[in-house]
Amino acid sequence: MEYRYLGHSGLKVSTLSLGGWVTFGAQVPLDTTIKCMQAAFESGINYFDTAEVYASGNCEIEMGQAIRHLKWKRSDFVISTKVFWGGQGPNDRGLSRKHIVEGLQASLQRLGLDYVDIVYAHRYDPDTPMEEVVRGFNFVIDQGKAFYWGTSEWPAAQIVEAHNVARYLNLIPPLLEQTQYNMFHRDRFEVEYHTLFKEYRMGGAVWSPLASGTLTGKHNNGICPGSRLAMEDNRVMFMLKEKWLSEEGRKQMKKITRLQVREDDDYGGVAQKLNATLAQLCLAWCIRQPNISTVIMGVSKPEQLEENIGALRVAPLLTPEIFNEIESILENKPKLALFFKADLENVTDVGPEDDAYEWHFKAQNEMSGSRGSANFVMRCKFCRRESSAQFDSKPTTLYTSDDSGKYAQMALIECRGLELTGFEPRIGFKAVSSESGTVFENIDLSEAYWAEYDENGGVPVSISEIETEFRRA
Repeated sequence: MEYRYLGHSGLKVSTLSLGGWVTFGAQVPLDTTIKCMQAAFESGINYFDTAEVYASGNCEIEMGQAIRHLKWKRSDFVISTKVFWGGQGPNDRGLSRKHIVEGLQASLQRLGLDYVDIVYAHRYDPDTPMEEVVRGFNFVIDQGKAFYWGTSEWPAAQIVEAHNVARYLNLIPPLLEQTQYNMFHRDRFEVEYHTLFKEYRMGGAVWSPLASGTLTGKHNNGICPGSRLAMEDNRVMFMLKEKWLSEEGRKQMKKITRLQVREDDDYGGVAQKLNATLAQLCLAWCIRQPNISTVIMGVSKPEQLEENIGALRVAPLLTPEIFNEIESILENKPKLALFFKADLENVTDVGPEDDAYEWHFKAQNEMSGSRGSANFVMRCKFCRRESSAQFDSKPTTLYTSDDSGKYAQMALIECRGLELTGFEPRIGFKAVSSESGTVFENIDLSEAYWAEYDENGGVPVSISEIETEFRRA
């Protein structure tokens, strides 16, 4: 088992972890919960995840019973819970200080523990002031009922707000974000959250890496009896089943089949090629993504856990060529758009002179597999893993006088294994005089300012107040 630091903390968690959503306390009996947790622990998994809302609290009760039955030493495992949906009373849900404190205390009683290692805010609460939320989680940490706090499925802007409030009040900010992430659910983790990992060094715990079992391929010929999607009394599972049976779901089925079995074209059968199950391939793909601290699995029997652990063997086999095959099948890689803003004086059509322009980016890099040929590649001399940035075939859009003073998209960039954190325009830009049509070439924007005199038009020309930022495309 591999262990990773949780965000910028000193806490180490297993790369694969076990969660109780849907299964423990609901789908499977207690003895199965005990067997699954025992098998996980014996395989090296040390992180276990639950929430006050899972199975209306029964998940916490049964996980706590399993811990006591197995007689685990408290320092040998890490456990988290989440507060937000606690009950039907007016103060039994949300992130008021009252519910944070009382909700966590109720969770501890169900678990039979004195403290949890991590407590999450299960969703963002727009009705509670951020200062109250931050102070509430700091209070339970000060009381020794939790060591760290995190967020789950929060918008990135609100996570940044929580950090700013915590910094202003000299309090502890959220350490990590727990969000859904798998081959069919990528944008939020890969794009929206990239600033959180870059600027705040947050950890990433991801759930549903197998998309509630659909990425195992077992539902391709119909909903598998006894599975999560077959649960009629679970509203979330019912919605997922409806989505799976839709036109979008049928398209995903075809992609899953191509990942599993080679067809007549040049791509497909990736799992077959690696001598892996589809579940192992999809988990390995998650493991290899940057910024992931742990991948939370859900299992209903020990045999599933044993199969999933095999992803640790598969992960090192994901070469750049394999990643290229996977992306060619999925066709859903998120892209970043570079936005440019400047004040233009008597010029328009600002941009790089030609395709040979040398782009200078600042990047934060966590080595991972890359995709085929790229405009920029980094290779780690120790592990030989690659990271890359690749432009669209027509990467640049000229910045016009109509855009002056506003942000406008200039380029689309696909990144793998690195995060672009800044763009430094340098020599090699061009601009056109809006007065005479004179083309000014080889412009140097390294000082974020350029000025000339258009003799043909008899007017001064300049580019100033340059700013750039990256946005989700």
